[in-house]
Amino acid sequence: MAKRDLIVFQDGEQQEIELIFDTPLTGNNRNGEPYNLYAFKIGSVEFGCFAEDELHEELVQYETGAILTVTKMGKS
Repeated sequence: MAKRDLIVFQDGEQQEIELIFDTPLTGNNRNGEPYNLYAFKIGSVEFGCFAEDELHEELVQYETGAILTVTKMGKS
């Protein structure tokens, strides 16, 4: 498995990403909470991202190679 840096999007940040895989790696963190780890590219650089539930619900609809614009929205 490739080693990728993790990225955390900041509120208001917008990025164009390309999905490397159409399904995330899933599991539970050390607190027993489930996670969804996605792999994608920004430009030619590969990153990993632990998707919050809302982002996961959107990303799961797309296939490998999909190019999407992601905007991190602050919680209201």
